[in-house]
Order: sequence, then C-alpha cells, then structure tokens
Amino acid sequence: MKGVDIKVNNKIILPVMLTNIRGFSHQAALLAILLAHQECRPWICNNFIQIYTLKDLGMSERQGTLDFYYMDYNDFKSYEYTANPWIRWYEIPYSFWREKEDIIDCIIYNINHKCYLYLEVDTFYISAYDEYHSYHRIHWMYICGFDIDKREVFCFDNFSRGKFKLERIHFDEIKRGFEGSVNNYLLDKESKTTENKWPGLGIFSITFTAESKNSTDLLEINLNRIVCLLKDYLGWNKNRIAYMQSESYIFGIDSYNELIAIFQIVKGKNKKIDIRAFYSMKDHKSLMIWRILYLEQSLNIDLHSNKQTYIDLESKFQTVVALILKYNLSYKDTILIRAENILTECKYREKDCVIDLINRLGKKPLNLNHRKNVNSIKYKSI
Repeated sequence: MKGVDIKVNNKIILPVMLTNIRGFSHQAALLAILLAHQECRPWICNNFIQIYTLKDLGMSERQGTLDFYYMDYNDFKSYEYTANPWIRWYEIPYSFWREKEDIIDCIIYNINHKCYLYLEVDTFYISAYDEYHSYHRIHWMYICGFDIDKREVFCFDNFSRGKFKLERIHFDEIKRGFEGSVNNYLLDKESKTTENKWPGLGIFSITFTAESKNSTDLLEINLNRIVCLLKDYLGWNKNRIAYMQSESYIFGIDSYNELIAIFQIVKGKNKKIDIRAFYSMKDHKSLMIWRILYLEQSLNIDLHSNKQTYIDLESKFQTVVALILKYNLSYKDTILIRAENILTECKYREKDCVIDLINRLGKKPLNLNHRKNVNSIKYKSI
C-alpha cells in the first residue's frame, strides 16, 4: 500500500511506511520513509545489500556494530543521507541554535514544506521512552508530522521496550527533550578547549538530487549492480578498493564469523550479549525478502525458492535473538551452543542461496517494463 500525505485542518503526517527493518532506528526510519515513496524503490533495490561489522566484534566496546554498507558512493559520515540521490539533506549544529527559536515552530514549518526532521533529545523528558524520569540519554528522534489541535508531534523511533513504532508526543515533551540535549551540548562545550559543533537537528526532503536523471543505477532496477553487490557480499571481489586490506572491518557473509565468535568469547563468563548486531543481521534478511518480492513483481521472474530461503533465515535470526535474550537472564551455555549451531547453518544456507540468486539474475535480460506500479505486499503504511 502506497504511503500518502494526510492533511486535515492543522494536522499533517508525511508519507511513512512501517517495515520489518527495526533494529537500528537510523536505518529503520530512513527505509520507512523511502519505501513510502514508490519512485525511491528501485534505488533501495539496487543498494542495501552489502553489510559490514567490526573485526574482533566480540572484544569491542561497540559490540552492536553491524550495518548496511555502501561506501562506494561516499564515506561513513552520515552516508545514509549523503550517498542517497533521493534525499536533500541539511544539518543544523547546536552552535547555530538560538534560545529565542522555538523547536515546535521549526518542526511545523518544515513539515508544512514536506521536510522530515530528526533531532537529538534527552529521553529523560519524553514519556514514550523507557528512560522517562529515570536517567538521561541523548538520542536521535525522527519526526514526520504534527497535530496542532492536540499539540502533538508524530515521531517514530525505538521507543519503550525497544519497539520501533509511531508515537504521538506532546509539544511540551519535545521542547523539554530538545532543551535537555542543547544543555548537554553547552556543558560539553564548556568542558573542552575547542567548540564542539554537534549537529542538533537534521532536515531532509525526498527530492531527486543527482545531476543526471538518465542513470539506470538511480532511477531503474540495475541488475548488474545488484549482482555485483551480491558477489561483494560473498567476498568474491576482495580486490575492490573498499575492501582491500581493511584493518577495522569485516564485510558480507564473513560477518557471521564475528557473530559466532561472540558466543565463544562469553561462554562460561556470565557476560551479557548485545543483541543489536544480531537484530541488524535479521534486518538484512528482511530487506532481502522485500528485494526479491520487488524483483519478482517488477521483472516477472520466479525467485520463489530464494524468497522462501530468506523467510526461513529471517525466522531463524528471530530465534537467535530470542535465545540471546534468554541467555542474558540465565547465563546457560547450552543456549549459546544452540544459537551458534543455528548461525552456522544460516551462513551456509545463505551462501548457497546468494550463489543461486546471482546465477538467476545474471541470466535475466533487463528489457521488461519494470517501471509499472509495483507495491510491496509485505509492508503496510501507517
């Protein structure tokens, strides 16, 4: 179902579509917006295939790091925005913010001009978060609408119990939460010899920004690119500059080894496991399901066996996440052994599936009408 604008009197909700990608809010929110705009779907299909994680992930303080990767477009700094030809994006640093400016006025003005926002808030002041009146945490929140009559802002994020969803949040809580993040910036600024120019607010719209509107890579399904990235995922193109001699990162299918190593590191140590990398890996399978469905409908090809494999993989990763949560309560090593066996099976099943997908897509001529109205049957709009 296609996402649509809703405008009733003093209420606007910009297009947003809930998806099964819910691990990291920065990707979940962005994909919820992009998938609500049908013109963006070919670009999504052509990207979000390769992933990266850290070498020695289990020994790192950033144990939750596993994410989509497309550095061949840009660099790591805000790459999910700067690399995307469908996004016109700006950031306003705290150092530019003035006390007399009202964050609610800023939100209403930009939503009225069809711009989405994300801003840093102190979740201590916002009742939708678990941290409410408990402890302070500075965190990004995404905004897609407002209701002036009810004095509410429509926000989406991983709210209470980590669930990614749309919430109505009162103007007063938004103001207090943003003021808390500004105050945190001012305290940090005073503690340093140089000014910290943190971004406090981001504004972006869905507008085609590339110089050329004739690029099949950007506006249409590009099977050559998809096949190339699938090969990258399997590590077949390690001579590519992006992957050569990386001292910090592991890519694609090899990420399984880092996840499995976490189980081996914590066995017998009664140490909790960060589920975020595992959930992000689950999100990768969820998006692969969407991609296969989209290719089937767009190109009129049969990828049923590949789709079914990824549905099974998604389910097994949900099982692994549930097992980790269970382990974090009991510290029973038998749970880790079961989770490790599931991941090992998933690695080899996915490898075989991706090889088959490469062979199928590599033989498909791209001369069909894939610009027709194609709607995802898996996701629904808010």
